[in-house]
Amino acid sequence: MRQGIEVDIATTDDNGAHRMEVPLGKPVRCDGATYWFFPVSAALYTLSFRLSSWLARNAPKYDVVHVHGLFGYPQNAASFLSAANGIPYVLRPVGTLGCWGMRNRRPHLKRLSLFCIEGPLLRRAAAVQYTTEQEKEEASHLGFNRRAIVIPDPVDDIAEIDSASADAFLKFFHIAPARPIIVFVGRLHPVKGLESLIDAFSLARAFCPDAVLVLAGDGEDDYVASLRQRASVLGLTGNIVWTGLLCHNLVPTALAAATICVLPSHSENFGIAAVEAMQAAKPVVVTTGVALHREITRAGAGVVVPPGATSLAQALVTLMTNPKMRASLGNRARQFASTTFSTAAVTRQLITLYERMLRYPRESAEA
Repeated sequence: MRQGIEVDIATTDDNGAHRMEVPLGKPVRCDGATYWFFPVSAALYTLSFRLSSWLARNAPKYDVVHVHGLFGYPQNAASFLSAANGIPYVLRPVGTLGCWGMRNRRPHLKRLSLFCIEGPLLRRAAAVQYTTEQEKEEASHLGFNRRAIVIPDPVDDIAEIDSASADAFLKFFHIAPARPIIVFVGRLHPVKGLESLIDAFSLARAFCPDAVLVLAGDGEDDYVASLRQRASVLGLTGNIVWTGLLCHNLVPTALAAATICVLPSHSENFGIAAVEAMQAAKPVVVTTGVALHREITRAGAGVVVPPGATSLAQALVTLMTNPKMRASLGNRARQFASTTFSTAAVTRQLITLYERMLRYPRESAEA
């Protein structure tokens, strides 16, 4: 309500293998919004009959519906019932139409579902919100380029970082001061390009032998073991710090200690870790698999390279050996992140979108 907009959020109690311990079917006020949680009836497709019933009764009460995600029952039910009641709705694919996801995550089933269900809902949407230009372009290859708009994800500014935070991180993980530190923050998963990062780190140490690689995250046991084995074969065991999963309030300490932050993903729909690093005024190295890379390039806020060990190593060495370049990139990164991804900046764009939809709801739906 701070912006004069009343927001209700309807969702399920789904939480992966578990269920969230939340009041079901009752309004919960939090951070200026009202949340409604409904039980999942079946894990497949996140089916929820009680959510459907609530949407059927309440959808006509709203001026605009903003649907987050595709290929799930709650999202499809919300879109269908909005369309049936003449309510303009925004669909946000959240990367599900990206090339990597369409190729690697149940591609045949997704294409069939897209043809029968999600495609018609996308075409009837008053707007389709993408978070980056690359996400929008990849969706256009599937034929979804009408009423497309790019509005990034908001990323809350990280806690203030200082030398004390950096010192605490170095001390806790037994890292000697003044060593160049390359930091990756995120899930340890094959899509993140970590094999290439470890190989690149091995190559970069020929020029910067004191460098340390910090992998701040966790993943499946077998996969993490394979990464550790790769590092061992390359003789990097004593030069890589495996922090495990960091609580969100500890991420700023890792960023405070970083010389460079890197996101080497093969496919990344947005790149929150890169935004947080830029908020901390750290130079970032991202691959072209990170959808945010075009915006970073335009802002001169980081170094963008193609995926692969050689290109990553060259970027890391260039930055580690050029403190002036690091400082310049870090300053531009901080300015770019604060003006583009703040909650206030994104909220203004969303309000403008909603107001436009309310002025021309019928034209938007039928265009």
